[in-house]
Amino acid sequence: MTKFISLIAALLSVPCLAMTKGFDLKAEVYIDGKLVSSPHLSTAPNERAKISQKTAANPDTTIEVVASDYASAQADNAIKIQFTVTRFENGKRKVISRPQIVSLSGVPAELSLAETGKPEALKIKVIATRVQ
Repeated sequence: MTKFISLIAALLSVPCLAMTKGFDLKAEVYIDGKLVSSPHLSTAPNERAKISQKTAANPDTTIEVVASDYASAQADNAIKIQFTVTRFENGKRKVISRPQIVSLSGVPAELSLAETGKPEALKIKVIATRVQ
């Protein structure tokens, strides 16, 4: 019985050793095809981080980022990054999009946003790595 309890205790402690402490995100933000920002964010799992960008054409664009561990049949050690893109228009904050990407640690990923029939308005390139 003692060996059985020790085995259970050992198995339960393994996930704790492998838990991610956080994520480093190196990003490039393009608005209307122009690089406007190259932020480097560090965030805890499932915690929000923000990128705010102001340009003449887009006076107040905010991108909220939430990174978390992700496992699936195709990638059991991936990182999911959820974005919420907002703009301040007509006195109110408006959600433009809520895209998400799944990437392997250290592998570049990108997403693009555009309205139907219009050129790309926003592109985000990101490399996410785990902090153990």
